[in-house]
Amino acid sequence: MTGELRSRGNKHDAVAAHTRALLLVGSALRIAYGAGAVFAPTQMAARQYAPDTHGLADPRLLLRAFGAHQIVTACLTLGSIGSPPRARAAATLSLLIDTSDVVCAMLEQRARGTRDKTTTGGYAISGAGMLTFALAACLLQGSTSPARSAPAESDRGEGGERRV
Repeated sequence: MTGELRSRGNKHDAVAAHTRALLLVGSALRIAYGAGAVFAPTQMAARQYAPDTHGLADPRLLLRAFGAHQIVTACLTLGSIGSPPRARAAATLSLLIDTSDVVCAMLEQRARGTRDKTTTGGYAISGAGMLTFALAACLLQGSTSPARSAPAESDRGEGGERRV
């Protein structure tokens, strides 16, 4: 039918369960951290999941904004799970975000002159994210891109022209 999505019967039309699980777990952890940073920065600091920003309005604002970015990224990933090309793009975005976080931890370690619990935590959390989303992106690498896939037979008109 015109305007309908292709059948889900094609193996390339759905994200595999194991890849979906990686995306779900990675997104759940992003949401958990992000929600803590946005709504409970003092408690996050007390548990050493975030720097202590108590009494420091500007750094606290940046921590909350960082948390909000984590939530938005996770929601984007969750919203992409039904489409392999979108899931691949979301996994790649998450991989790039976690990679940039590791680079920032490296820069901060150099600026501090030592590796401490904060930079170590940055390596651990973002490094785990890098592994999770790199694996998901690799697993999604073979998925069909809409731009490259052939139109389904039901997308063709009587004369063979493609329906929109």
